[in-house]
Amino acid sequence: MTEPSSDIAAVKPPARLFDRILRCIQMGQLVPGQHLSERDQMLRFGVSRNALRDELKLLAAQGIVTLTPHRGAFIAALDRQSALDLLEVLKPLCELTVERAALNCRSDKDRAAMLATARHMVETIASTSRADFLEARRQFYALMVQIGGNAELGRFIPSSRADLFRIQFNTLQTREQLDVHAGDYARIADAVVNNDPVEAVMAMRKHFERTIDALMILPAHHAASTISVVTNGDVQPC
Repeated sequence: MTEPSSDIAAVKPPARLFDRILRCIQMGQLVPGQHLSERDQMLRFGVSRNALRDELKLLAAQGIVTLTPHRGAFIAALDRQSALDLLEVLKPLCELTVERAALNCRSDKDRAAMLATARHMVETIASTSRADFLEARRQFYALMVQIGGNAELGRFIPSSRADLFRIQFNTLQTREQLDVHAGDYARIADAVVNNDPVEAVMAMRKHFERTIDALMILPAHHAASTISVVTNGDVQPC
């Protein structure tokens, strides 16, 4: 296979290409189910074919892309069972996160930061900018991990796989459902700042229950069947 000309390959160093691809997904420039043409992505990121393939392997190991023999790479699209499996793993971790945050949120600074971060996420949940919501969501969970004091939780929450689920799921929810989720986040934050671990865990549990209930009324292969990719042939940098 012929390598692209030098004006395409290795224009930019491949450092942190993994994060740049994730950013494209968060911004909606790459969407679940989309085929990743090697040439298009080499143009987008200014890297060689080998560098791109190395990063795609890392993304595949994280469940962000799927590599199919003779077809190439695709942004992963979660069917209902895959989403349920993910939620089953995340639920106890998130409950532990809020419990620890509620037990350890003692300073006025932490309380103010918790409320401000939750308020920002609520404001962005129905935003047309996926990247804004996902970043606000990451800050929300990262702050709870920080307040809780267990650094190991930060290795799992928030996760890129969870981001992928939220990108798919939020596009399928009604405004009313999004408002309900916003209320869940506000209740979680209130319980944390009031040092009520029981209420914090209950609020997080209820949030997951609502998410699962909403997921169960969708077709089993909702992601692949409802998210379409429309392009005009241009390759935009992320």
